[in-house]
Amino acid sequence: MLLRSQADGAGRYARPVAKRPGPRGRRVPRAVREREILDVAEREFAEHGFQGASMDAVAAGAGISKPLVYSYFGSKEGLYRAIVARAGDHFRATIAEVSAAGSADLRMWRGILAYFDFVEQYRWGWTVLYRQYAGGGALAAELDRNRAAVTDLLADLFVDVAREHGMAEELLGEVRVQAHTFEGAAEGLGRRWLQHLDEPKELQALRLMNFAWRGVENMLAGHIWLPPEASS
Repeated sequence: MLLRSQADGAGRYARPVAKRPGPRGRRVPRAVREREILDVAEREFAEHGFQGASMDAVAAGAGISKPLVYSYFGSKEGLYRAIVARAGDHFRATIAEVSAAGSADLRMWRGILAYFDFVEQYRWGWTVLYRQYAGGGALAAELDRNRAAVTDLLADLFVDVAREHGMAEELLGEVRVQAHTFEGAAEGLGRRWLQHLDEPKELQALRLMNFAWRGVENMLAGHIWLPPEASS
């Protein structure tokens, strides 16, 4: 769904202009209406954060009344949870689908490419998923659970690569821990790329793949860095 908006002087986007209502009496299926609301709300929360997001702006962008938004999602918190859940589900399903077959290296490469496809095509959902919620409590825990599920998926790919290349089983637990640094690198590179979209996503994927591969390769070879006092 296209939103009409204008960039302000800081490069951010103004809130969406209200959609023109459809023909009188037109009934929109609930699933379609929910998707329309989520599409608008996703960008609103991504641009302004939870505290700054406006339910009035969401309603205007979706071309409906604010009470109707609440009737679908119950509260601002409920709408936020729905956005996070949709983004997380879509992200995990995409990576799982493309990384289901082939060698471990190839599955990891496809998973990384799918990650940057997600950043590119679903950037508002990605931004909400990886934006820190400042309020704490249940909503912060919801974000943490969704991010943890993504980390576990990436960690599985990471471990599969190490196992396929002969990593001893007793070291695979350490590989899984190292995968958390990989997940952090993926997030950081995704944020950077959104500021440098003139660079191809394949280059971002190659950077991330090599970051991961160098770590696995060094562990396979037994090359572990230690400070001078520990190695003397």
